[in-house]
Amino acid sequence: MGFASLSAPFNLMQEGLKHKNIEERGFVFVDYGAIDAGFTIKEDDKRSIGVFCGASYLDEWKSLPKEEYLAKKHKLAEDLFKKAEKYFPDLKDHVEYFEVSTPKTIKRYMKTPSGTAYGYVNNKYLRKGRVPRFSKTIKNLMFTGAYAFPGGGFTGVLISGYMAAHNLIEPQWKHIIRRTIITSVVCTLFFTAPKLIKALINLL
Repeated sequence: MGFASLSAPFNLMQEGLKHKNIEERGFVFVDYGAIDAGFTIKEDDKRSIGVFCGASYLDEWKSLPKEEYLAKKHKLAEDLFKKAEKYFPDLKDHVEYFEVSTPKTIKRYMKTPSGTAYGYVNNKYLRKGRVPRFSKTIKNLMFTGAYAFPGGGFTGVLISGYMAAHNLIEPQWKHIIRRTIITSVVCTLFFTAPKLIKALINLL
C-alpha cells in the first residue's frame, strides 16, 4: 500500500525530500504477512511483520545527542502510525513491538555510504561487476544480495537469492543459452521484418 505523493515536479523529486520536514514526507507500508515467509511461530499464529519505508538522510540524525535522537525516532514512529491509521484504523493497538531504523542505524550495521539501504550508487562500474554471478576462481561459489545481479532493493535481493538457489538445484546454463538464442532470433526478425514485408509487397 503506497502513501507517497507523486504530484511534485520531477526536477523537485530529483533533488530529494530535504525541503520537507521528515514528518511530512510520504511513505510506503509493506505487509510481509501477504506471503507465508515462515515468520510466525505456529500455523494458527495470526501475527505478521510490516515495515514503514520512507525517505530520510544521514545529516538529519548523525549529530543528534542520544536523548534527542531517541525522542526524534519515537516521534517519527508516532507520526507514521497516525498517518497509517487514516487507512487502517487503530493499527497501533494491534502492534506488539516496533523499532525505528534510521540512516545512522543502516550505516552502523551495513557500512553503506550515507546510510543508504540500497548500497552503493548503481553506476556503470558496479553494474558490470554484478553481471558475473559465479566466481571465476572458486568452483560452485555464487554471489547473491544487493551487490549481485540484478541489484539492490527488496525485489533485487529476493531475485538474486532465488536464482542462486535455483542454480544449485538445476544449473541454468542450458536455459541461458536457449534464452539467448530465442532473444537473438526475435530481435533479428523484429529488425528485418519491415524489409521482408516490403520485398514481398514488391513481388506482388
